[in-house]
Amino acid sequence: MSAPAVAHLLDQRARRQRQPPPLSVVLPDDPRIAASRTRPHSLADYDRLLDKDSTDDDSAR
Repeated sequence: MSAPAVAHLLDQRARRQRQPPPLSVVLPDDPRIAASRTRPHSLADYDRLLDKDSTDDDSAR
């Protein structure tokens, strides 16, 4: 079995298991970068925008 075939099978398995794609992150050796944290924000505002857009689309028809 070739390397691309193995990669394809692994990709299919990851998709079935709903795993995020493997990404390597290369960061500089700056201690400020290593100590930084990112706080995720709520996506509810975006969900409400989508709900409003879908309602607007239906009323235009």
